[in-house]
Amino acid sequence: MIDQIVKLVFEKAKKETPNTSKTGLATHISKKIEEDHPDRIISYKTLTRYYDKYLRNKDGVIDEPQPEIIEYLCQYLGYEGYEDFREKYNRVQPESGGESKGPTLPIKTIILTIALIIVIGLIYFGIDWQQGNIEKSEKNCMTWTGDHYELAICPKNHDPKIIPIDRKLLKEFRKIEVDTNYVFFDDEGNALVWYYKSGSEIDYFNMSGIHPTNQKKLKRVSQTIIRKYVFGEE
Repeated sequence: MIDQIVKLVFEKAKKETPNTSKTGLATHISKKIEEDHPDRIISYKTLTRYYDKYLRNKDGVIDEPQPEIIEYLCQYLGYEGYEDFREKYNRVQPESGGESKGPTLPIKTIILTIALIIVIGLIYFGIDWQQGNIEKSEKNCMTWTGDHYELAICPKNHDPKIIPIDRKLLKEFRKIEVDTNYVFFDDEGNALVWYYKSGSEIDYFNMSGIHPTNQKKLKRVSQTIIRKYVFGEE
């Protein structure tokens, strides 16, 4: 059960932060728990060891979590605590082994239900496919909206703010806000943040590439940049 809790916690974190490295996810979880409950602090290093133990099956990296830590993790998942998680989670999981419980539907009813679901699905996805084709035929470009790209209709005349679609940039490229708690490097020391500086202004991004408004090449963040512009050191 503990391994499932840890797995669900890290899966939730992946949906909440663009920094999906092990350390980045652990830092995000630690901060979220402390934000919701200032008296409940779990070190990100402890969480990275749980990641190794339960998601990477590395024995001996850390003992099992104390009961209060399990409570915090369950509350991060939206449950009142461990008992609430165990009751509600088990309720929605399929039973394994043994004879099936409860009444069994007649085979005819099952077949008719499946057929109805298929028909409804074909109708729905047929309409959705047509709408998708219409949208694709109109929106083959994209434009910058402040911190990410969005689909846009290609203009008849040149517009530097609207560019041909790039699926990777559209899906992943983001302008980000950083602070002293942000994880700037992965476990191997590789940069996870890129930047562009103009005068006293500096923009940070989660990927390498070109600045979306001035077309300047982004640079990898360095310890010097972090100390000066994030920590404010001279």
